Amino acid sequence: MQLPITSDLVALREHVHVFGRRAGLDDQRAQDLVIVANEAATNVLDHGGGSGTLIALSDKAGVRLEIVDVGCTLSEAHLAPDSNPIPAAAWGSG
Repeated sequence: MQLPITSDLVALREHVHVFGRRAGLDDQRAQDLVIVANEAATNVLDHGGGSGTLIALSDKAGVRLEIVDVGCTLSEAHLAPDSNPIPAAAWGSG
């Protein structure tokens, strides 16, 4: 399943929940998948250029979400070993 990431997060959450249930997740795990998708989509809207695509896949191994955005805001410097987040940071990936 592929969904555009737009400001209509309600529709995205509904589609992801249906996908999760059809993929065999129980309701609680499908809700967990919805939370993950919503957080990732919100990050795309806030930090990833404002649009993107959510790709949901399932197979015998489980369920996977892939997020693609158009932000292009990461550089090689972001990936440098000395740019790791501070574990005690109150926000972001700390």
